[in-house]
Amino acid sequence: MIKKKIKNFYESLLFEKAVGFSVVFLIYKFLFPIQESPVSIIINEFLAIHILYFWMKYLPGKITVSRKTIPKIYQNIFFQTLLLLFLSLIFLNFIPNSKFYDAGFLREVGLLFISSIFLVLIIYIYAGFTKLFFYKQKPNAVSYFRVMVIFTLIIGVMNAFDPFVNSAAETGEGFFNILSLGYLIGWKNDFENIFQIALIIILVVNAFRVSWIAILNKKQKKTLAGLSFILAIVFIVLVVMFFENNKITKTAYLFSPTVFITSVTVLLYGAVYSTVVFFTAVFHIPTAEEADRATAEYSSLLEFGRMMSRIWDFEDLAVTILKLSQKISNADSVWLAIKKDDFELYTLGVGENNAASFTRKFLKKNKVNTAVVVRGISLSRDNQFKETLISPIKIKGKHTGYLFSAFKNSEETDEDLMRTISGLMDYVALAIENSELAKKSIENERMEKELELAREIQMKIIPDKLPAVKGIKVEARFIPAFEVGGDYYDFFNLGGKKIFVIADVSGKGMEASYIMAEMKGVLETLSAVSRDLKEMIIKANEIFVKRLSRKHFITAVFGEIDNETGIVKYFRLGQNFPLLLQKNGAEYIQSAGLGLGITASDKFLKNLEEVTVNLSENKRIIFYTDGVPEAKNDKDEEFGYDKLSQIADATAEKSMDEVMEQIITEISLYSQKKMQSDDITILMFEKKQTEK
Repeated sequence: MIKKKIKNFYESLLFEKAVGFSVVFLIYKFLFPIQESPVSIIINEFLAIHILYFWMKYLPGKITVSRKTIPKIYQNIFFQTLLLLFLSLIFLNFIPNSKFYDAGFLREVGLLFISSIFLVLIIYIYAGFTKLFFYKQKPNAVSYFRVMVIFTLIIGVMNAFDPFVNSAAETGEGFFNILSLGYLIGWKNDFENIFQIALIIILVVNAFRVSWIAILNKKQKKTLAGLSFILAIVFIVLVVMFFENNKITKTAYLFSPTVFITSVTVLLYGAVYSTVVFFTAVFHIPTAEEADRATAEYSSLLEFGRMMSRIWDFEDLAVTILKLSQKISNADSVWLAIKKDDFELYTLGVGENNAASFTRKFLKKNKVNTAVVVRGISLSRDNQFKETLISPIKIKGKHTGYLFSAFKNSEETDEDLMRTISGLMDYVALAIENSELAKKSIENERMEKELELAREIQMKIIPDKLPAVKGIKVEARFIPAFEVGGDYYDFFNLGGKKIFVIADVSGKGMEASYIMAEMKGVLETLSAVSRDLKEMIIKANEIFVKRLSRKHFITAVFGEIDNETGIVKYFRLGQNFPLLLQKNGAEYIQSAGLGLGITASDKFLKNLEEVTVNLSENKRIIFYTDGVPEAKNDKDEEFGYDKLSQIADATAEKSMDEVMEQIITEISLYSQKKMQSDDITILMFEKKQTEK
């Protein structure tokens, strides 16, 4: 519990505690500027150590280190160190000659203020080095760093007690009379020397943790080498000044021996670290250009890998491919030839016509299976290329296109570039394939939405229930196909008689569904103004000849039912022959007829033949669309008219509902391995049996 509280104290509210201890320490120094007793020394160093801890814990957390920020962090250390040197020179040359230096209280205040400024700069320098030390390092680096900090604090505390030990040695009083004072002082000095040697060793070892230099580019490494060279010299000068100049040492010791030793350690670490950074950066510069190129290639490939999942438009994709390939290869001009019916060209830095002419001629004469370099290509007066790298793009083993990277200087292409471009082409092939799939997916989605809307239209115009016709039984089935067809059936009233229609619009999809919806509106209007069925059909044909395009027409059967006599009169307009079921078997009733919307000439009227069927008891008539006989099996064989008549004949004794179900079942079994491609619509009429 106590351990947890202590840990929480040193890990939370760092800034507040850093400010608090700083204020308390300054007040203490004003009240007790010189520490001679053990108690005053302990209090002074306790406060100083806590100031160092909290500020040195807080400030590094405010620095963000990355490849981009490393030069900025190092520049900050550079300017802070120069400022420290500048202030040190002022302190040595100006303050000792000023009047206030010998003026008692003012002197103490001035020295305390100067020491505080020095400490602030030292802490900022420490924060920068700390972030650089831990960047790109393994977890065990923490242990090495802690050892260096602990050794520094031990040496600082030992130095803090020097005035007390020396004073006791001179007077020879108290505890020091009992023990051998010379032995104790000698042992303390030896022990301090051991820690100093260990500190220098661990400091040098830690200074070699500069693996982050490898990730910098050539320009950054050059800048770093220059800064670290100057910085190493400045740090060395500061270390010498802090050690050799009695004024600085004396002032720092009055502030806190632990702070002084910590400051010197930071400066010494900075000198060694900057020296290591200088030589490491210098040794990395010759290989930096190649490393930068490899890094650029790698990052470009990653960037393209991320982008290719977002770019669906092929033109945008082509532009991205060209820019990326030019960035990787440093080519003067690049162009992309995509193989379709002919080559489609996308260019960057070269005229499309010139590139197209050369590309077609070259690929017609040469077969390019792997990346090749062609020398001495002249596209125009301004486009003279000494080397051109041609890289094929393959999707599933087939050549989809070619990338041309042209260089005005020779010896620009090498094995590394060819290998990189070949790797890029694998990404490009995948991106092109994804683009095509995305295009198809969008088209399929559009078609699916269109089909869904067409189905809604179709289902709305199909009657939701069958009409009640006195003396006549009516049965109907409508089975829509996956791809919307143009089937339609309906019932109208015309002159007191029940009119029925079963129709099939040529074509499929939205257009067919719109024609069906339009047909329903036309027939509803004509049924209100026509005198008889034939007149309604003629007027409907005149309307659809004008409204339908040449590729569309409507096949249909229009009929009227006399519910008193059981007589059905109908006109067949290019629709399938109706099937009549009677005692001696089933037969198709043939008649002439042209579809609606084909022609408005006399030919339509000449082929307009009325058929009359008397539905006496035990007679049935079946009207159907071509989705019934043209249903196909897995061998692409049609269901046919014979099977339909056989089913109707075999089920003559069954109810109309059972006959319908039998027909649908047989068609489903026949075409179970083949997707239904057309709507199936069936209308069946039968005279009701008279009650005896």
